Amino acid sequence: MKRKIKGFSLMELMIVVLLIGILSAVGIIFFGQHAEQARIEAAKASTSSIYLVQQEYMSNNGSYYYTSGGCSSTTTGQIISELFDGSKDLSEKDFYYCISGNSNSNTFKITAKNKTTNCQIMRDEKNNVTESNC
Repeated sequence: MKRKIKGFSLMELMIVVLLIGILSAVGIIFFGQHAEQARIEAAKASTSSIYLVQQEYMSNNGSYYYTSGGCSSTTTGQIISELFDGSKDLSEKDFYYCISGNSNSNTFKITAKNKTTNCQIMRDEKNNVTESNC
């Protein structure tokens, strides 16, 4: 009587491992692209929050709030302190924020600059959003 050996051959196991590796590589690439887009959308949402608080600041003080210097952790901290009374946390995000403009013409531009890339998201006093290098 012949005994049947149950199990997988080495070739079958190697093919399964190869297929899992290919699917994992595709998944990592797909996830990376969506993760970056999610960070950009989060920055847009943050500039929208800053825009709304900026409008409230204008109605309370008669002028818009501006930060000094380029976009950095310092200017992000200024925005959190002055506009959000320290209650919002923009520092854990992937972007620095700043507000520039001209007080004589009541214009401003909120800029979200990525900490590691050249991606910038800008929102103006008319709530127009533009992206650069994203």
